[in-house]
Amino acid sequence: MRWGSALAQGTQVSLSSIHSVRRSRSSAPAISTRSSRWNDMAQPVDFYAILDVAPTATKGEVLEAVRRQRILWIHRRNSPDAQRRAEAKTRMRQIDDAEQTLLDPLGRQRYDSSRGSTTVDAAESSPPPPEADDAEEWVRRAEEYLAAGDAQRARLAAREATSADQNDSTAWRVRARASFMLGNHYQAEFELCEAARHDPDDVDGLLDLVDAQGQLERFDDAYATLRKVDGLRPDDVHVEVSWGLVDLLARRPDDAVARLAALHQKHPNNRYVSGMYAAALHDAVLSRLTVVEPGGTYKFTSPAQVDFAKQNLPLAEPLRYDDAELRSSIHWLEVHGFLAEQRRFVRHTRLTPYVVAMTLVLLLAWRSELPGLIQWILLLGVPVVYAVRNRLPGWRAEKLAVEAGEGDVVRWGI
Repeated sequence: MRWGSALAQGTQVSLSSIHSVRRSRSSAPAISTRSSRWNDMAQPVDFYAILDVAPTATKGEVLEAVRRQRILWIHRRNSPDAQRRAEAKTRMRQIDDAEQTLLDPLGRQRYDSSRGSTTVDAAESSPPPPEADDAEEWVRRAEEYLAAGDAQRARLAAREATSADQNDSTAWRVRARASFMLGNHYQAEFELCEAARHDPDDVDGLLDLVDAQGQLERFDDAYATLRKVDGLRPDDVHVEVSWGLVDLLARRPDDAVARLAALHQKHPNNRYVSGMYAAALHDAVLSRLTVVEPGGTYKFTSPAQVDFAKQNLPLAEPLRYDDAELRSSIHWLEVHGFLAEQRRFVRHTRLTPYVVAMTLVLLLAWRSELPGLIQWILLLGVPVVYAVRNRLPGWRAEKLAVEAGEGDVVRWGI
């Protein structure tokens, strides 16, 4: 199969362009409460918690975390639940900010210096919130804070709601959503299990539980929860896409491709389904490439990788979806896959044998009575052989560079 038509334009795409789309952060509206002290509480943003990586994470680990978090939150951004969509929109902005900060060496250094003691969970050490009348009022306030992107105060309010009524499944679910946005996935899973215990038929709550189990890499539990959801809401597009999402989080992109390809056949005009299908194709290609540090760079180092990319990436080209980051990344793979096929001169053989051979040919031509044409053929033959042997396809040149120690190999691809 051919590469995407975008390559015909000769567009040059750098590795950083995969992660070049930025969004400016908008300030969240203030929410009035009965306590100015609580309302003025600082809200530090922990980028490492947002991406679920350690502060010592390498650039490659940060890039991988950004990719996984985007898949998850783009999925939630298409939820039928308006509250989940609003939370996902806020989190996507935070992921962009985290990416921009942590991938810039100077920006990351400044962020780490200012982070200081804010690694302590601010929601646990903050002053108590003002009094409210009942659990329902606390839930309402928590949802308002979530809509404003203030997960810390939302968690405090939701905790007050569950204290007021421990059997309120909505309060447990809102509390879990706040924990999830703060990166406390273990806490979120517990709270969602409590919500499911009080309301076992709440599909939206169970889908939240699937997301938390996926983040914790408890994939068997996530699949089990999805089987239960299937029984409650069969043939639901959002539920069916959730299966593909868990496949991607479980690093099983081939399963996701098969599942989402079938779903795309049923819903060819659904941009949400198309976007997840494109993400699965993208991840299937990445899973076969060689990964090199520093930077977590993906490289084509075999013809099998090139052939697989040629077979799968063009399938994503006609799909209609809204993720500009994903489209840019797929284009980058197409460009570099195309370049991996092109031959270029790479000096990888020793020059000495060719110099010796050239000297011998010159002596032979000078002392012999060979016809002039034969002498010229002999003279030109040595440099031609040298040039041919050092003109390699791009994938072979990349492999030689990696084998020569150009970076540390994290994973050899197929």
